[in-house]
Amino acid sequence: MNKKSLKYQEIVVYLLPLVIIYITGSYLIRSSIHETLVTTANRYIQISDDIFSDVENENKTALLDPTNCVLHEQNLRYEHDIEEMQVFLNQDIVCSSRGDRVDMKAMYVSSEELSSTLFITPAPYSDTGTGISVINKDKAGNGYYAVSSIERNYMRSTVGYWLNERLKRAVIFIDGASAPLGQKKSGSNPQYIAISDLYGYEMLLEASDTFVSERKTFYFLLSIPITLVLYLTLYYMRYLFSRERSMYTEVKLALKMREFFLHYQPHIDASSGSVFGLEALIRWQHPVRGVIYPDVFIPLMEEYGLINEMTDYVLETAYHDLVEKDLTAGLHLGINVPPGYFSDKKNISLLKKYKQKFDNIGIRLGLEITERQFLDDLARESISHLRTAGIDILIDDFGTGQTSLSVLEQTNIDYLKIDKCFVDSIGHESVNAPILNAIINLAKELNVGLIAEGVETEVQAQYLLAQEVTLHQGYLYAKPMPIEEMCSSEGKLKELSTINPLRA
Repeated sequence: MNKKSLKYQEIVVYLLPLVIIYITGSYLIRSSIHETLVTTANRYIQISDDIFSDVENENKTALLDPTNCVLHEQNLRYEHDIEEMQVFLNQDIVCSSRGDRVDMKAMYVSSEELSSTLFITPAPYSDTGTGISVINKDKAGNGYYAVSSIERNYMRSTVGYWLNERLKRAVIFIDGASAPLGQKKSGSNPQYIAISDLYGYEMLLEASDTFVSERKTFYFLLSIPITLVLYLTLYYMRYLFSRERSMYTEVKLALKMREFFLHYQPHIDASSGSVFGLEALIRWQHPVRGVIYPDVFIPLMEEYGLINEMTDYVLETAYHDLVEKDLTAGLHLGINVPPGYFSDKKNISLLKKYKQKFDNIGIRLGLEITERQFLDDLARESISHLRTAGIDILIDDFGTGQTSLSVLEQTNIDYLKIDKCFVDSIGHESVNAPILNAIINLAKELNVGLIAEGVETEVQAQYLLAQEVTLHQGYLYAKPMPIEEMCSSEGKLKELSTINPLRA
């Protein structure tokens, strides 16, 4: 992938959050406005239904005595919701709540076909406005109708939209007519139409420009800290990714530049004081950070799939370090090998090749298998084949990983290496103390050798000897060191007292 493509991808990655925030913000703005319109419309519908129901009751009361005009006038004199009530007989006005007026206009013509109790007519006392009227028919069948026009200002103040700055308009649609007059169901701002279950009319609410602007401003201000957090997270993730890629590049380059080197720590036969063998321990001489220990870079090797390449490197380096040394014949050399290494036939061939090479210089090769992974069937089969070829097989850090008793039963091994945490329990009341004894007894039952790791005190050494664990490894005897430091100028392995003055 060229630099131009990488730069383009980086631009896309940085612009993508802005697109997501814009889309999310737009959705939240619409949702917030819609929710407000829905809540408000449903409340207005309920209030309006109550008003229409009250007026309908007044109509029905008037129809009980339709010709008693004086009574109607008295009953409605202090009603705030009715502007005028008219009682009709066919097309003739029989009574009006306003009394006998010469300029009276009929609000209803009996020839009209109405599909509901509500209808919209020109306001009785306005040349420009429209009003909502409620009509009820005499149930006795005498031909009387009671028609009441709703007092517009009362309805506006009661419903509340007249003073609601969040609304650009509120319109009621009845049978295709609208109040206010000449309104359409389309608008420039978000709107919502609610329908009355009781009377079937529609109420349209449209958001005002001010309300829309407020919602946009609110979510814009809200998006600022969210955007900041998102970009900080993106930057941090990019930093981690770049750092991981950088570490991968560094490790890969370190293998190529041979920046890794080996230290060796002896296995001591504590019963005689002689050196039984060596364990090769890898280190990284970083050009900037100095010496880096395996607990830092081995997990990276495993994560990036370089651990097998590292194992090849250790085998090659160990042979190069020891080939010119005059070492004791039969000296054991432990090389750490991950379980996954045994799943490749090419690796098995390489191990057999190095076994022969080390045999030629008097060294017995041993493979120390870490417990971080399970040994599958293929790995166990390969291990058995290598053991038959004369390579020692050791389980490293036994008791702390994933090796089960069934694996030990199915896989022939030569040594168990007791982990330092169990050796540390010697002389202390610890839950690991009984486990140490159990491991020792298990090894005896399986006729497997034991090597105790991390031996640092005389008390530990004496206890292990008493338990017939004679092979020790730890700071009590020697720290890991370069092979040159471990050998004399003639290339011979130094005596134990010379390796570690504390044991002199």
